[in-house]
Amino acid sequence: MSANLNGKVLVFDSGMGGLTVAREVQALAPFIAVDYAADSGFFPYGEKSDAALRQRLPEVAKALCQVARPDVFVIACNTASTLALPEVHRIAGHTGHGATRVYRRIDRGFCQRRESYPARLDRTGSNG
Repeated sequence: MSANLNGKVLVFDSGMGGLTVAREVQALAPFIAVDYAADSGFFPYGEKSDAALRQRLPEVAKALCQVARPDVFVIACNTASTLALPEVHRIAGHTGHGATRVYRRIDRGFCQRRESYPARLDRTGSNG
C-alpha cells in the first residue's frame, strides 16, 4: 500500500464486486491512491446472519483502516452498508491517524466529493 500526497481511498466489499467501484475512483482521480480489500474469509455475506455481520464488519473496517490509513473508506458492499454503516462510521472514522471519511458506494456525498479529485483530501472529519 503506497503513500500518496493526494490522499488515499480504501474500497471495501465482501468479495470482488467492489473492484468496479475502485476502478471508477481510479478513473476519476488517477493521482489518488486506491486500495481494495475483500472479506474473502467471511464470503458470501448472504449466508451469514445479520447479527454475525453487525459484529464482524466494524472490527474488519477498524483493522483495515489501521493498516491502510485511508482518508476515505468506501463500503462497496450493499449488505455491509445496510447492516453496519453507523457502527463502521463510528469505529473506522477514528482509528488514531486522523479522521477517515466513511461512505456507502452510492452515498451522494461520495459522488459529489469525487468531483474535487485529485485535490488533496482533508482529514478534518468524518462524513456518512
